[in-house]
Amino acid sequence: MAHPGGVLLGTNRITRGPVIFDSFAGPAAGLTNPHVGVFGQTGSGKTVLLKVYAARKVVSGTQVVILDPEREYAPAVEALGGHVIRLEAGVPSGLNPLEVEAEAADADTAGTVNLADKVADVRALVAHMLALHGGALSPEESALLDRVLFRLYTDRGITADGNSLYEEYSRVDGEIYRAGRQKKRMPRLRDLHAAMQNEPGLQRVALLIEPYLEGQSMGIFDCDSMEGLVDSPLICFDLYGLDERYVRPLAMHVVLSWIAERFVKQRRGVRKMVVVDEAWMMLQRPETAAFLEDLARRARKRLTALVLASQSFYEFGEGAGRAVLNNLGTRIIMSQKPEQLADAAAVFQLTEGERAAVARFGRGDALIKTGNQSVWVLVEATPAERALLAIPEGD
Repeated sequence: MAHPGGVLLGTNRITRGPVIFDSFAGPAAGLTNPHVGVFGQTGSGKTVLLKVYAARKVVSGTQVVILDPEREYAPAVEALGGHVIRLEAGVPSGLNPLEVEAEAADADTAGTVNLADKVADVRALVAHMLALHGGALSPEESALLDRVLFRLYTDRGITADGNSLYEEYSRVDGEIYRAGRQKKRMPRLRDLHAAMQNEPGLQRVALLIEPYLEGQSMGIFDCDSMEGLVDSPLICFDLYGLDERYVRPLAMHVVLSWIAERFVKQRRGVRKMVVVDEAWMMLQRPETAAFLEDLARRARKRLTALVLASQSFYEFGEGAGRAVLNNLGTRIIMSQKPEQLADAAAVFQLTEGERAAVARFGRGDALIKTGNQSVWVLVEATPAERALLAIPEGD
């Protein structure tokens, strides 16, 4: 495997030659899309592979964002000069899930605003919030919620025209007169909550999302979005400080939704990569699994590769998880628990030879499966990378 313009991933175990991989290599290399799945048990070397791959992609000019539920990547990102955003209980995240952006065909046009997609994203998020409390949206509530969400945007004059996201301003700062154009204030969760309270059929839903409002126990996303972050070549969202049972999976949903608006849609012509570690968490609920599948569809059209990593593969074996797996143009299988190898072989459709190879895998061994290729590679970090990326001895 030697994709033109790719990065070194490791050494071919059979030929001893270098394996040069580029998930954007396209149909000529047997790749149907740029998305990658990395699956391996604890101790397989999965984290090292992801750190090395992300670092080498940044150096090659790809903009990278990492979702880090276990605080395994933040030190490496800081060492590389990237930005680490730590999400913690009680601290505004700087991520507004109701933020919407225009998408332009080129740098000279204002672009279009897809309100229907945004409304669907927020509806899925509200459904996730309700599910955490044992609730669900009824069909009637879903329809009313869509109506309320559209109204939140249209009442601010936001339409399909990208120019509608902005407004003219003028002000005097001391002796200086300033005038220009600025982005309108986007609706927040508190605005949605207020609108739902005024809708008789949504008062139950309004009550159930109250814990997610500013000042409440899970209100870290009821805030305005931070500015300027998308200009960084490497960003890490550290989710370790959040409760892993409830808030952390919800935070993964919110962060990915924000990334879809502020990262995936922007900087057309620039290759981008979104790394989601412990992606199985997104497949625990149908609304988040459907969101992840939809994000994969949207990202592939916008020069963005999703890299989904997981210790557990069972969630990818059926239903919405299988749909997500089918959207991965490349699957990288690392060592598996012996008692789960047969199941892994079935989920990843391994041949007998591939299954036998995986059974012998040690730390750093990986099977790269694309449409027409299967390569056994040993992934290793250089001594300099080990020091820079804070890779522990023995990993």
